[in-house]
Amino acid sequence: MPSKRSPQHRGQGALEYLLLCGIVSFVALLSFAPSGLLSKVSSTSKDYYNTVASVIQGKNPKPIDGAWCNPITYPDGRTYRTCECPAPAFGGAVCAGSSSTPPTGGGGGGGGGGGGP
Repeated sequence: MPSKRSPQHRGQGALEYLLLCGIVSFVALLSFAPSGLLSKVSSTSKDYYNTVASVIQGKNPKPIDGAWCNPITYPDGRTYRTCECPAPAFGGAVCAGSSSTPPTGGGGGGGGGGGGP
């Protein structure tokens, strides 16, 4: 048996639909703007494609040195970071230093010690 909706509920549904359409339109405008997200993704993918195409053609691209990403701090004070912003490629240098630090505040526990090549 179909349920009947009051006029107030139908109006609320229409308002939610209009709000959703407005949000989608706003995101689309931001994406397609000259300096928007779409142009940045296109530029990055074009650079990547050109580098991969050079490798396939047997050309040696310039080395890309690795750089640390922003660290993540855990509640116990430990921090962790990755060497992926960008990751080393084509013979580029690996990031110097450790990827993690011990907790702050003297809690201590042993162990750890970063190993690395």
